[in-house]
Amino acid sequence: MKYRGVVVLLLPLLLFSCGALWQSDTKSPFELARTGMYKEAATALEPMVTAGNFDPLVVESLYYSWIRTGEYMKARERFDAWAKANPNAGAVHLAAARVHHLTGNYDEALTHVNAILTNANVGVAAQYEKAVLLEDTGKREEAEAIYKKLIENFQNGIIRNPNDLLWVARALWATEYYHDANDVLKIVTQGNSRNAEAFVTWGDLLAEKYNEPEAIASYQDALKVDPNMPEALAGMAKAFADSDPEKASSALDRAMKTNPNLIDGHLLMVGQNIDSEQYDKAQEEIDKAL
Repeated sequence: MKYRGVVVLLLPLLLFSCGALWQSDTKSPFELARTGMYKEAATALEPMVTAGNFDPLVVESLYYSWIRTGEYMKARERFDAWAKANPNAGAVHLAAARVHHLTGNYDEALTHVNAILTNANVGVAAQYEKAVLLEDTGKREEAEAIYKKLIENFQNGIIRNPNDLLWVARALWATEYYHDANDVLKIVTQGNSRNAEAFVTWGDLLAEKYNEPEAIASYQDALKVDPNMPEALAGMAKAFADSDPEKASSALDRAMKTNPNLIDGHLLMVGQNIDSEQYDKAQEEIDKAL
Protein backbone atom coordinates (compact mmCIF):
# COMPACT_ATOMS: atom_id res chain seq x y z
CA MET A 1 0.00 0.00 0.00
CA LYS A 2 1.27 3.44 -0.86
CA TYR A 3 0.48 4.80 2.62
CA ARG A 4 2.12 1.99 4.55
CA GLY A 5 5.65 3.40 4.45
CA VAL A 6 4.44 6.74 5.79
CA VAL A 7 2.64 5.01 8.64
CA VAL A 8 5.80 3.15 9.62
CA LEU A 9 7.99 6.26 9.37
CA LEU A 10 5.67 8.34 11.53
CA LEU A 11 5.13 5.63 14.15
CA PRO A 12 7.89 6.62 16.64
CA LEU A 13 6.99 10.32 16.67
CA LEU A 14 3.27 9.66 16.94
CA LEU A 15 3.72 7.18 19.76
CA PHE A 16 5.77 9.73 21.66
CA SER A 17 3.10 12.38 21.12
CA CYS A 18 0.31 10.05 22.21
CA GLY A 19 2.16 9.04 25.34
CA ALA A 20 2.93 12.60 26.34
CA LEU A 21 -0.69 13.59 25.89
CA TRP A 22 -2.25 10.82 27.95
CA GLN A 23 0.15 10.65 30.87
CA SER A 24 -1.55 13.57 32.58
CA ASP A 25 -3.85 12.99 35.55
CA THR A 26 -7.49 12.40 34.73
CA LYS A 27 -10.13 14.52 36.44
CA SER A 28 -12.91 12.74 38.23
CA PRO A 29 -15.80 13.46 35.80
CA PHE A 30 -13.76 12.20 32.85
CA GLU A 31 -12.75 9.11 34.79
CA LEU A 32 -16.40 8.43 35.54
CA ALA A 33 -17.27 8.70 31.86
CA ARG A 34 -14.24 6.67 30.80
CA THR A 35 -15.04 3.78 33.15
CA GLY A 36 -18.72 3.41 32.34
CA MET A 37 -20.27 5.39 35.19
CA TYR A 38 -22.23 7.40 32.67
CA LYS A 39 -25.05 8.83 34.76
CA GLU A 40 -22.69 10.05 37.46
CA ALA A 41 -20.43 11.54 34.80
CA ALA A 42 -23.30 13.35 33.11
CA THR A 43 -24.41 14.80 36.44
CA ALA A 44 -20.95 16.32 36.89
CA LEU A 45 -20.29 17.31 33.28
CA GLU A 46 -23.59 18.93 32.27
CA PRO A 47 -23.14 21.92 34.64
CA MET A 48 -19.61 22.39 33.31
CA VAL A 49 -20.84 22.73 29.72
CA THR A 50 -23.79 24.86 30.80
CA ALA A 51 -21.30 27.21 32.47
CA GLY A 52 -19.41 27.59 29.19
CA ASN A 53 -16.69 24.94 29.41
CA PHE A 54 -16.53 23.74 25.80
CA ASP A 55 -13.23 21.91 26.02
CA PRO A 56 -13.44 18.97 23.58
CA LEU A 57 -12.79 16.40 26.32
CA VAL A 58 -15.54 17.84 28.51
CA VAL A 59 -18.07 17.95 25.69
CA GLU A 60 -17.20 14.54 24.27
CA SER A 61 -17.33 12.92 27.70
CA LEU A 62 -20.80 14.35 28.25
CA TYR A 63 -21.89 13.30 24.76
CA TYR A 64 -20.87 9.68 25.33
CA SER A 65 -22.35 9.67 28.83
CA TRP A 66 -25.75 10.55 27.40
CA ILE A 67 -25.56 8.48 24.23
CA ARG A 68 -24.38 5.33 26.00
CA THR A 69 -27.40 5.45 28.29
CA GLY A 70 -29.83 6.02 25.42
CA GLU A 71 -30.52 9.69 26.21
CA TYR A 72 -30.60 10.61 22.52
CA MET A 73 -33.37 13.20 22.65
CA LYS A 74 -31.94 14.91 25.71
CA ALA A 75 -28.51 15.06 24.07
CA ARG A 76 -29.95 16.46 20.85
CA GLU A 77 -31.94 19.13 22.67
CA ARG A 78 -29.05 20.23 24.89
CA PHE A 79 -26.33 20.27 22.25
CA ASP A 80 -28.57 22.08 19.78
CA ALA A 81 -29.31 24.77 22.35
CA TRP A 82 -25.66 25.15 23.31
CA ALA A 83 -24.57 25.30 19.66
CA LYS A 84 -27.14 27.99 18.87
CA ALA A 85 -26.05 30.08 21.85
CA ASN A 86 -22.33 29.48 21.20
CA PRO A 87 -21.74 29.34 17.43
CA ASN A 88 -17.95 29.15 17.83
CA ALA A 89 -18.01 26.13 20.16
CA GLY A 90 -16.64 23.52 17.76
CA ALA A 91 -16.90 20.55 20.10
CA VAL A 92 -20.56 21.34 20.78
CA HIS A 93 -21.36 21.49 17.06
CA LEU A 94 -19.61 18.14 16.59
CA ALA A 95 -21.63 16.55 19.39
CA ALA A 96 -24.83 17.99 17.93
CA ALA A 97 -23.91 16.67 14.49
CA ARG A 98 -23.23 13.19 15.85
CA VAL A 99 -26.52 12.91 17.70
CA HIS A 100 -28.49 14.22 14.71
CA HIS A 101 -26.69 11.68 12.52
CA LEU A 102 -27.46 8.93 15.02
CA THR A 103 -31.15 9.83 15.05
CA GLY A 104 -31.46 10.18 11.28
CA ASN A 105 -31.56 13.97 10.96
CA TYR A 106 -28.93 14.19 8.24
CA ASP A 107 -29.57 17.76 7.09
CA GLU A 108 -29.23 19.09 10.63
CA ALA A 109 -26.10 17.03 11.13
CA LEU A 110 -24.53 18.44 7.96
CA THR A 111 -25.33 21.99 9.03
CA HIS A 112 -23.43 21.45 12.27
CA VAL A 113 -20.37 19.80 10.69
CA ASN A 114 -20.13 22.35 7.89
CA ALA A 115 -19.69 25.04 10.53
CA ILE A 116 -16.56 23.42 12.00
CA LEU A 117 -14.65 21.75 9.16
CA THR A 118 -11.61 23.95 9.76
CA ASN A 119 -11.89 24.10 13.54
CA ALA A 120 -8.46 23.72 15.14
CA ASN A 121 -9.64 21.23 17.76
CA VAL A 122 -12.32 19.13 16.07
CA GLY A 123 -11.95 19.89 12.36
CA VAL A 124 -10.55 16.48 11.44
CA ALA A 125 -13.30 14.67 13.34
CA ALA A 126 -15.87 16.93 11.65
CA GLN A 127 -14.46 16.15 8.21
CA TYR A 128 -14.72 12.44 8.88
CA GLU A 129 -18.25 12.86 10.24
CA LYS A 130 -19.23 14.72 7.07
CA ALA A 131 -17.81 11.95 4.90
CA VAL A 132 -19.87 9.32 6.72
CA LEU A 133 -22.98 11.50 6.47
CA LEU A 134 -22.46 11.86 2.73
CA GLU A 135 -21.94 8.13 2.37
CA ASP A 136 -25.08 7.40 4.38
CA THR A 137 -27.08 9.65 2.05
CA GLY A 138 -25.80 7.99 -1.12
CA LYS A 139 -23.07 10.49 -2.01
CA ARG A 140 -20.20 8.01 -2.09
CA GLU A 141 -17.96 9.98 -4.47
CA GLU A 142 -18.11 13.10 -2.31
CA ALA A 143 -17.46 11.03 0.78
CA GLU A 144 -14.50 9.29 -0.81
CA ALA A 145 -12.93 12.63 -1.73
CA ILE A 146 -12.98 13.61 1.95
CA TYR A 147 -11.60 10.26 3.07
CA LYS A 148 -8.74 10.56 0.59
CA LYS A 149 -8.00 14.12 1.66
CA LEU A 150 -7.76 13.02 5.29
CA ILE A 151 -5.36 10.25 4.30
CA GLU A 152 -3.30 12.65 2.19
CA ASN A 153 -3.06 15.12 5.07
CA PHE A 154 -1.83 12.34 7.33
CA GLN A 155 0.63 11.18 4.68
CA ASN A 156 1.99 14.71 4.33
CA GLY A 157 2.31 15.22 8.07
CA ILE A 158 -0.47 17.80 8.30
CA ILE A 159 -2.51 15.61 10.61
CA ARG A 160 -0.30 14.81 13.61
CA ASN A 161 -2.55 15.31 16.62
CA PRO A 162 -2.94 11.95 18.40
CA ASN A 163 -6.64 12.67 18.90
CA ASP A 164 -7.14 12.77 15.13
CA LEU A 165 -5.50 9.46 14.24
CA LEU A 166 -8.65 7.42 14.88
CA TRP A 167 -10.38 9.34 12.08
CA VAL A 168 -7.45 8.68 9.77
CA ALA A 169 -7.72 4.97 10.55
CA ARG A 170 -11.43 5.04 9.81
CA ALA A 171 -10.81 6.86 6.54
CA LEU A 172 -8.25 4.22 5.55
CA TRP A 173 -10.76 1.50 6.37
CA ALA A 174 -13.50 3.27 4.39
CA THR A 175 -11.24 3.32 1.32
CA GLU A 176 -10.25 -0.33 1.79
CA TYR A 177 -6.68 0.25 2.95
CA TYR A 178 -7.23 -2.36 5.61
CA HIS A 179 -3.61 -3.06 6.55
CA ASP A 180 -2.86 0.64 6.85
CA ALA A 181 -5.95 1.16 8.99
CA ASN A 182 -4.73 -1.69 11.18
CA ASP A 183 -1.30 -0.03 11.50
CA VAL A 184 -2.77 3.33 12.52
CA LEU A 185 -5.08 1.70 15.06
CA LYS A 186 -2.01 0.03 16.51
CA ILE A 187 -0.43 3.49 16.86
CA VAL A 188 -3.51 4.88 18.55
CA THR A 189 -3.93 2.06 21.05
CA GLN A 190 -0.24 1.81 21.88
CA GLY A 191 -0.13 5.55 22.46
CA ASN A 192 -3.26 5.55 24.60
CA SER A 193 -4.19 2.20 26.08
CA ARG A 194 -7.40 3.73 27.47
CA ASN A 195 -8.85 4.69 24.09
CA ALA A 196 -11.76 2.28 24.21
CA GLU A 197 -13.29 3.78 21.06
CA ALA A 198 -10.16 2.83 19.12
CA PHE A 199 -10.27 -0.73 20.46
CA VAL A 200 -13.91 -1.04 19.37
CA THR A 201 -13.07 0.30 15.91
CA TRP A 202 -10.21 -2.17 15.70
CA GLY A 203 -12.52 -4.98 16.76
CA ASP A 204 -15.07 -3.97 14.13
CA LEU A 205 -12.37 -3.92 11.45
CA LEU A 206 -11.07 -7.34 12.46
CA ALA A 207 -14.60 -8.74 12.60
CA GLU A 208 -15.28 -7.49 9.08
CA LYS A 209 -12.14 -9.28 7.89
CA TYR A 210 -13.32 -12.53 9.54
CA ASN A 211 -10.72 -12.55 12.30
CA GLU A 212 -13.07 -13.43 15.13
CA PRO A 213 -10.47 -14.25 17.83
CA GLU A 214 -8.58 -10.97 17.45
CA ALA A 215 -11.83 -9.02 17.13
CA ILE A 216 -13.02 -10.47 20.43
CA ALA A 217 -9.66 -9.67 22.03
CA SER A 218 -9.96 -6.07 20.90
CA TYR A 219 -13.49 -5.74 22.28
CA GLN A 220 -12.22 -7.23 25.54
CA ASP A 221 -9.47 -4.58 25.64
CA ALA A 222 -12.17 -1.92 25.32
CA LEU A 223 -14.16 -3.50 28.14
CA LYS A 224 -11.11 -3.53 30.40
CA VAL A 225 -11.23 0.26 30.18
CA ASP A 226 -15.01 0.63 30.22
CA PRO A 227 -16.85 -2.52 31.34
CA ASN A 228 -20.24 -1.04 30.45
CA MET A 229 -19.44 0.24 26.95
CA PRO A 230 -22.46 -0.71 24.79
CA GLU A 231 -20.56 -0.61 21.49
CA ALA A 232 -17.97 -3.07 22.77
CA LEU A 233 -20.62 -5.37 24.20
CA ALA A 234 -22.58 -5.28 20.94
CA GLY A 235 -19.38 -6.09 19.07
CA MET A 236 -18.81 -9.07 21.36
CA ALA A 237 -22.38 -10.22 20.75
CA LYS A 238 -21.88 -10.09 16.97
CA ALA A 239 -18.54 -11.87 17.16
CA PHE A 240 -19.91 -14.69 19.32
CA ALA A 241 -23.21 -15.02 17.45
CA ASP A 242 -22.24 -18.16 15.54
CA SER A 243 -19.54 -19.72 17.71
CA ASP A 244 -21.01 -19.20 21.19
CA PRO A 245 -24.67 -18.04 21.23
CA GLU A 246 -24.77 -18.09 25.04
CA LYS A 247 -21.91 -15.60 25.33
CA ALA A 248 -23.44 -13.55 22.53
CA SER A 249 -26.76 -13.36 24.37
CA SER A 250 -25.06 -12.40 27.64
CA ALA A 251 -23.08 -9.59 26.00
CA LEU A 252 -26.16 -8.31 24.21
CA ASP A 253 -28.21 -8.32 27.42
CA ARG A 254 -25.53 -6.24 29.14
CA ALA A 255 -25.40 -3.79 26.24
CA MET A 256 -29.17 -3.31 26.21
CA LYS A 257 -29.31 -2.92 29.98
CA THR A 258 -26.93 0.03 29.72
CA ASN A 259 -28.47 1.52 26.58
CA PRO A 260 -32.00 0.26 25.90
CA ASN A 261 -32.08 2.37 22.73
CA LEU A 262 -28.92 0.89 21.18
CA ILE A 263 -29.71 0.53 17.48
CA ASP A 264 -27.14 -2.21 16.82
CA GLY A 265 -28.54 -4.07 19.81
CA HIS A 266 -32.08 -3.98 18.47
CA LEU A 267 -30.87 -5.20 15.07
CA LEU A 268 -29.05 -8.10 16.71
CA MET A 269 -32.23 -8.97 18.57
CA VAL A 270 -34.10 -8.94 15.26
CA GLY A 271 -31.73 -11.61 13.98
CA GLN A 272 -32.11 -13.70 17.12
CA ASN A 273 -35.90 -13.55 16.96
CA ILE A 274 -35.97 -14.45 13.27
CA ASP A 275 -33.68 -17.41 13.92
CA SER A 276 -36.08 -18.63 16.60
CA GLU A 277 -39.09 -17.90 14.34
CA GLN A 278 -40.46 -15.27 16.73
CA TYR A 279 -41.46 -12.92 13.94
CA ASP A 280 -43.74 -10.68 16.00
CA LYS A 281 -40.89 -9.97 18.41
CA ALA A 282 -38.56 -9.37 15.47
CA GLN A 283 -40.96 -6.74 14.14
CA GLU A 284 -41.11 -5.10 17.56
CA GLU A 285 -37.32 -4.77 17.57
CA ILE A 286 -37.34 -3.35 14.04
CA ASP A 287 -39.84 -0.72 15.15
CA LYS A 288 -37.63 0.17 18.13
CA ALA A 289 -34.56 0.48 15.89
CA LEU A 290 -36.44 2.84 13.60
